[in-house]
Amino acid sequence: MAPLAGSSLTRAWLRRLPGWLVLIAAALLLLRTGLYLTMAAGAVRFPYQLDYGEGIVWEQLRRIASGRGYAPIEGFPTIVFHYPPLYHALTGALVRLTEADALLTGRALSFACTLIAAGLIARIAALLAPREAARWTVWSGSGMAALIALGMLPTSQWSVLMRVDMLCMALTFGGLLCGMLALTRPRAVYLAAVLFVAAVYTKQTALAAPAAVFGVLLVTRPRTALAGIAATIALGLAALAALTIQTDGGFLRHIVLYNINRVDLTSLRGIPQNIVWHFGFVLAAVAGALGLINRLRESRRRLRAPSWREHLAAAPDDARAAIALLHLALATLMLGMKAKSGAADNYLIEWDCLLALCGGLALTDLLARSFGSPRSGGLPGLQGLLVPGALVTQLMMHPVPDIWPGVALRAHTPEAARLVAMIKAAPRPVISDDMVAVLRAGKPVLIEPAIVTELAAKGVWDESPFVAQLRARRFAFVVTTGLPGSMDFDNRHSPAVTAALAEAYPVRIDAGSNYLNFPAGALPDYVRMQERADH
Repeated sequence: MAPLAGSSLTRAWLRRLPGWLVLIAAALLLLRTGLYLTMAAGAVRFPYQLDYGEGIVWEQLRRIASGRGYAPIEGFPTIVFHYPPLYHALTGALVRLTEADALLTGRALSFACTLIAAGLIARIAALLAPREAARWTVWSGSGMAALIALGMLPTSQWSVLMRVDMLCMALTFGGLLCGMLALTRPRAVYLAAVLFVAAVYTKQTALAAPAAVFGVLLVTRPRTALAGIAATIALGLAALAALTIQTDGGFLRHIVLYNINRVDLTSLRGIPQNIVWHFGFVLAAVAGALGLINRLRESRRRLRAPSWREHLAAAPDDARAAIALLHLALATLMLGMKAKSGAADNYLIEWDCLLALCGGLALTDLLARSFGSPRSGGLPGLQGLLVPGALVTQLMMHPVPDIWPGVALRAHTPEAARLVAMIKAAPRPVISDDMVAVLRAGKPVLIEPAIVTELAAKGVWDESPFVAQLRARRFAFVVTTGLPGSMDFDNRHSPAVTAALAEAYPVRIDAGSNYLNFPAGALPDYVRMQERADH
């Protein structure tokens, strides 16, 4: 864009306009983060279910602690273990240490890991920032990278759940940082190996970061890369052997054979929805990624290296940028894993965190250009105004984090407490989509509906014993989310289970978030007592 005519004062103001917009965005991010931290603290302490998957993780923890983890799934009851056991083990250790509630402890661990992951993202952003940038611009942009990561909806929503994802993110970005440091401090590769193995034994899909780190290290520091790869393989195989022996082969059966889902391309709709909701964050991330690519090109042209391999080997800063870009590319490809039934937005968390990292780099650059030497650039062009303008616009459109406000939790508490009381009073077992309520009532989870529906559809698990028990009315009642025909219901209950429910449990009560399905006839006394208590 051609420079605008005007006084030197006007030109100086215009040159700094993108920087002022970035600082306004920083203030809005700080306000949003303060609201998020307040709301998250309340959500962590909420004693009932926030997410469908929390109950099964809690039940898995109980079974692992009692030596029943990764058991065979023939017949009924049966529990499938979706993930390796590190999150469960750490949560269990904290429960034994503190004697605190398992659900709240698991959530607190996730929340702490979220803050750690955000701090690591800020540190990586600072490591990737240009060396010539002023220190305050580097730490301002890096801090905003952390705040953007916390502001991404998948991150903020999953940060307060008893789920494995945020521990995995903390370990992944810790390994990424150590892998970048290994370019100049080779021994750091061993810590990277430990963290990467721990991430994989938290969530088995945590492969993009180690692939990016070791891929670039193989090109730039082959001996360091081979040492790190050897350590990773040795640690990973040792853990695999221990788990295989301890579970009599059950660990691999659950992780590889039982953890399956049907293909569902409609789940991919969450990706463009994520982009549209975070349009300001995404635009900043695109600018940051393009800035890294341009920096690599300019650096190679300046150093006149004959090949990219020789250039990256001679320029550790550029090699770190290559690791970040490769990690982003691999994480983007892995978004395809969302194309399966029941896939939630946790598949977006790693990608969103990398977008936050790149966005922080773009904001660092804008601050440096706006408040650096007047010779560092002319007046801002379209890109210089579009990125911070879009960021401010997004934050003004969505100023409040989309997680659980205290008023909503307080409103849901009586409903959840009534369900727990009914399950506790029931003389027979209860099958429930709300598995936290079952555990709160002091009863075990006998089955996790969603995964057994997938296994039955694939012919891996025979659902006929479970269906027979439904038809025989062996359960006091059945708690379902949604009605037949809704996505939640159909993803968790097969046609055979749905037919058995309609036949054996035809009386349906709308309990707010759930439906309670009872056998025909008069409602049990413990249900009528709860209804009278409501009025």
